Amino acid sequence: MAKKGGTYDIKFAKLDLTQNDKPEFETWLQKAAPSIEDAYQIACDAGYRCTTKLDERGGGYMCSWTTVSDTHPNSGVVLISRSEDAVEAFWLSFYKTFSLLPDERWPCDDDNLSAWE
Repeated sequence: MAKKGGTYDIKFAKLDLTQNDKPEFETWLQKAAPSIEDAYQIACDAGYRCTTKLDERGGGYMCSWTTVSDTHPNSGVVLISRSEDAVEAFWLSFYKTFSLLPDERWPCDDDNLSAWE
């Protein structure tokens, strides 16, 4: 993780939804997703810092997740989701982390990505 006055050693998670995943995400969002309040609490309790902002580069909104602790399994990794809707950008990151990944570990460029390509 970044240290105050230090340098960043960050990896970006490679976890994009496929065309086949998107209908499953929409169904999950409508039928199985917790309330937005509960979802934020779950993410925070699991050690994530969630930031959603206007995506000036690509338009729409970008939600980035990082970890609070240096000992978290996803420490040093950033998960980014983008959408035209700010709340959906958050939901995409939540879904990727808690529904698609049984161990909540984000795959990175240096991981075996065969299941995600």
